[in-house]
Amino acid sequence: KLLPEYQPWLTGVLAGNHGTQDEVLMTCMAWHIDCCQWEEALPLAEYALHHKLVLPQQFKRTLATMIVEEVADNALKVNTAVPLQVLVDVEVMTRCEDMPDQVRAKLYKAIGFAKRAANQAPSALEWLSRALALDERVGVKKDIERLEREVKAAEQAAGAS
Repeated sequence: KLLPEYQPWLTGVLAGNHGTQDEVLMTCMAWHIDCCQWEEALPLAEYALHHKLVLPQQFKRTLATMIVEEVADNALKVNTAVPLQVLVDVEVMTRCEDMPDQVRAKLYKAIGFAKRAANQAPSALEWLSRALALDERVGVKKDIERLEREVKAAEQAAGAS
């Protein structure tokens, strides 16, 4: 209910593009992510990363870590659908940012699962393998085995025809 009240402020900050530290913007960005409001969250995240803004103290993580972890956690929840494009956009905007391997592995896992759901098995296998390389305990080993069998069967079927 509160987020729409802040929209004029956020629009003005983005339009001004001054890069000044802004707790309202940072808090609203986190809230938009929590609410899965990607059209609002991603421009704020991109702006904050570009200007190297920092989160308010209560977050206790770096900006990139928070963005990646919260988006990935939302994507990996049972009943939460995060569009594949959102996951890819977050990966691109945070690619050069420093964060724990376990956090980045969660994002790669989420991308892999989204690619699998989009019937992109070879690409899903690649992302899940990247996740496993970063974190042995990310929970994708069985998924990788299944996808390897699927990809192999598809290649054999294509070769037979």
